[in-house]
Amino acid sequence: MYLTSEKKAELFAKYGNDAKNNEKLLGLMKDVPDEERTARFVSCVCCCFPDGRSFTVRGTCEGVIAHEVHGNGGFGYDPVFLVGEKTFGELSAEEKDKV
Repeated sequence: MYLTSEKKAELFAKYGNDAKNNEKLLGLMKDVPDEERTARFVSCVCCCFPDGRSFTVRGTCEGVIAHEVHGNGGFGYDPVFLVGEKTFGELSAEEKDKV
């Protein structure tokens, strides 16, 4: 199941909190087999400086959507975004930095 940003906004905007959004996502994916639960976290940052210099960086992290919530750290989809044996919600900030 591929969700664009627009589709996510349509499906989840009315809830307004992470726990309900994760509950809805897991409900939508309850019958999705493990091999089709792939997920990707993407982060982009653009820095612009007063002297006109700028740079943009993009990072990705591959994972899968877990079958249930694990951990209470982080925010958003962290408790259901599984990387290896742990979700982002179970990782410390230091562990996330290493991923």
